Amino acid sequence: FSISEHGPPPLVGPLAVNKALKRGVKLFENELAGPEDFAVDENGSVYTGLKDGRIIRFNEAMTSFITVARTGSPPYDHCGRDEASEDVCGRPLGVAFHKLRPSLLYVLDSYSGLLQLDVTTGRLEELVSLSHPGVLPPTKLPND
Repeated sequence: FSISEHGPPPLVGPLAVNKALKRGVKLFENELAGPEDFAVDENGSVYTGLKDGRIIRFNEAMTSFITVARTGSPPYDHCGRDEASEDVCGRPLGVAFHKLRPSLLYVLDSYSGLLQLDVTTGRLEELVSLSHPGVLPPTKLPND
């Protein structure tokens, strides 16, 4: 990228103005709050973390979803209503699959730290905690 006295490049080719996104369909509007990042497993299933601490998997047709794990602590009935509960409910902001072990989903939770979820068993394991002072430099809101 360079700044030129001739102004910005012309909006042609991949830069051309288009309305492709206007044809998009909103999925699960008013059902899911705050999906931040998405990861796709080797079978094509899509995973994301939500504002209420849930990690969910969509079915192949993207018509339904199931909760595969939660990053926070129970009770969960108050989770997702406001940001004040995020430190208890969890806030998974980043998700990515392990390249060599495709059943392992890494989850970066803004309050818990780095977690590992085995999507076949549902086992959630803490790899790096943010709650142990002195272990890591103070981190305010880790994200990928």
